[in-house]
Amino acid sequence: MFFHHRGGCFSLIIGIALLLGISHGVSKESSSSLLKEYAAYVEDTLRELVSGKENGSERESSGLFELPKLPGGESTEGSKDDGGIGAEDDADSGSGSFTEGQTGSTEEAAESVKPGESASDLSMYYCYGQLSEDEQRLYRQVLYAIEHRVKQPVSTLDTTLLTRIYTTVMADHPEIFYVEGVNYTITSVGGVATSLELEAKYTMTEEEAAAWQQRVEETVQMILSQVPSDADEYTKAKLVYDYLVTNTDYVEGADENQNILSVFFNHKSVCNGYAKAAALLYQRLGMPSSVITGQAAGGLHAWNFLRVNGAWYLLDVTWGETDATNAENSNASDGTLGFTRYDYFLLPTEWMNQDHTPDGDLPIPVCFETKDNFFVRNGLYLTEADVGTVGKQVSAAIKAGLPAVQFRTADRAVLEQLMAKLFTNHEIYDYLHGKSSIRYSTNEAENVLTIIF
Repeated sequence: MFFHHRGGCFSLIIGIALLLGISHGVSKESSSSLLKEYAAYVEDTLRELVSGKENGSERESSGLFELPKLPGGESTEGSKDDGGIGAEDDADSGSGSFTEGQTGSTEEAAESVKPGESASDLSMYYCYGQLSEDEQRLYRQVLYAIEHRVKQPVSTLDTTLLTRIYTTVMADHPEIFYVEGVNYTITSVGGVATSLELEAKYTMTEEEAAAWQQRVEETVQMILSQVPSDADEYTKAKLVYDYLVTNTDYVEGADENQNILSVFFNHKSVCNGYAKAAALLYQRLGMPSSVITGQAAGGLHAWNFLRVNGAWYLLDVTWGETDATNAENSNASDGTLGFTRYDYFLLPTEWMNQDHTPDGDLPIPVCFETKDNFFVRNGLYLTEADVGTVGKQVSAAIKAGLPAVQFRTADRAVLEQLMAKLFTNHEIYDYLHGKSSIRYSTNEAENVLTIIF
């Protein structure tokens, strides 16, 4: 007769019951033999169970996930030690770690906050507001773990969900410059995950972070003091954009280039630094903004969404800097430094997506409005090849001593017609006020013409 312990204690009970039952229908010798055989099995099974408990039938393992470092960082790809398991997995343990809005009612959120969850006012964060109630709870738990430097139990066993929520927290909170990832630990019993805890991976001590935070606050206040209190939101958005472009150089490999410190103190950064600094400054002005990551110009890139005068727009501060444009965007290379580009300032989704593709990890608002786009607002958006309008703007720019002027056309056909009139037929020379030569470049993805004096 064969016995196995797949059913654990339940199998032991059934086995004994069967033996007692069949002992009435077999010879005394056979019954005795079966009982001895099963007694030996019971002894072996109990020894196995006890040994398993002593050796950790409740098991833990841990690991790390880091967010991708965007171009100019130490690496261009993130890593994930994906040992994480779900409740239905057969593995006994798993681990990993993560590195690097229009919202619901703030009062309702405050009432639902539980111990181990951040009590911060999250009403400004669009991404947070788009999450389900359970996802918002997980978001608050991740934020709490980061803020309080504790190992924090979370309300999910799904490491894929945890990855997404951690990414969302970091996109919403550019002020978190001292964390590069989150370690998670999964506890499992008998091959089934029972709990998950996370703990942030810090790049500096609490004291060091506090000192840098004080410096950040002072710098942010200095920058925002230059924004008139009565300015409309378009003006505020442009002033921040212009400040970051003017005071930051695009330098791959710059120190701290994946966070705001590189922009505010080193004045050298890459796209992630630009985007996080922009988001923080806009948030402090009361304008909801977060960081978007994805693909642009064939590589990893970061940009922003922003609410201006009640409408959502997209912007790419990095590509406002001509040096960064030359380094990253082959569509708009002109070899000229020293002026701010507005190709990617306050665009609707359809325009931005011509050469920017979000990675899909974040809930991003779909942007339809164009009224506060730089070109539309300033009379530089052309639906036809109107040389007269271009000429007046060129003439005014030269008289004002500006280094360049830009135009956006409704489509490629209008752009080509305009260029033919201006440069093939030389009609531009009627407006140059004695300048013997000019240069120009085109960003064909965005139908933007830049005339450089």
